[in-house]
Amino acid sequence: MPKNLPDNNTAIVTEKLVPISKAAKTLGVSIDTIRRWDRQGKLHSTRPDGKNRVFSVVELERIKYSEPLKIRDAAQLLKVSPYTLRRYERKGLIIPGRDHRGERIYTKNALEKFIDLKKSGPILKKTPSAPAPKAYLKPIIRKTSKRIDKHPKSYMLLNTLTILFILITSLILLRSSLVFTKTPF
Repeated sequence: MPKNLPDNNTAIVTEKLVPISKAAKTLGVSIDTIRRWDRQGKLHSTRPDGKNRVFSVVELERIKYSEPLKIRDAAQLLKVSPYTLRRYERKGLIIPGRDHRGERIYTKNALEKFIDLKKSGPILKKTPSAPAPKAYLKPIIRKTSKRIDKHPKSYMLLNTLTILFILITSLILLRSSLVFTKTPF
C-alpha cells in the first residue's frame, strides 16, 4: 500500500482557519464585532489552543458575500471603479438598494444580473466627443477666457448690452418691415 495515502481511521481536516484579526479584515469589521457575532451565533469559532479564536475561511467568505456589498466592494468585485458603477446605475444597468444611511448597497442578485448583462456584449457605447478647436483658435480662446476670468462683471455687462442691441435692432427692423408692407385700402 502506498505511503502517501491517508489511513481511513484518521480524518483529514483541510479547512483553512484564520485568527480573529484576519477574520475582521476579511469581513471589513472590527475585532469586537467578530467577537459579538461569535457570541450571537452568526459566526462559529474554534479554540484549538483553548485561548485564541480561529475562524473558517469558507464561513467568512459565505458571510461576506451573503451580505449586501457597499459600492467600494461591489466595484472591486466587478473590477470597475466606483464612478463607473455609478454611471451604470444612471444608465439603469444595475440597480442598487439603499441602507438606512442612504448609501448604495448591492445584492448578490443585482451583481449576478449585471454580470450576465455584461457577458452579452458592450455595456456603454462610446459617444463621439466634440471636435477639438482648430489650432489657430486656441490662443484666441485662451486669451478670451483669461480676460473673462479677470473681469467677469465687464463681460457680463458687455454680453447683456450685445443682447439688448440685437433685440432693439430686431424690433426696429420688424417695425420698418411692417410700415413698408402696409397696403392702402
